[in-house]
Amino acid sequence: MLPVEEYLATVFKLVKISGQLEELKRCETSVPRTTLFQDRADTLHEEKDKLMRDLGKKQLMLHLYEELDSVPPEFERYALELSEDRRELTYTYDTKGEHTGITDLIHELRNAGIRFNDLKTTQSSLEEIFVDLVHKGR
Repeated sequence: MLPVEEYLATVFKLVKISGQLEELKRCETSVPRTTLFQDRADTLHEEKDKLMRDLGKKQLMLHLYEELDSVPPEFERYALELSEDRRELTYTYDTKGEHTGITDLIHELRNAGIRFNDLKTTQSSLEEIFVDLVHKGR
């Protein structure tokens, strides 16, 4: 858990960046781009990208070819989540690390005879990160 001061500083930074990005979006349509405007937009996007990379999460969802009764114990290290309908596995991975583990996971699933017919990835939005921080603070 984050210390209170660090938590509040992060929340305020998220709010500030969100507000500034919205303001830039509104101005973008009515104001011709200038170098100063572009530099500020680039800086805000860099700050947003860093926050999303540091606080966000990415997930890989694998739609299974057949239902799975439970996640086999040999996949415990991946902390996989099985959906209620038992047709989808979700793997939350760290993009900051040297390896995401996706290649190993897919290889091990194939070796275990667990097949999937579709996959997708998702990434936390700035709003989701903010809501998550607010809930963690409660």
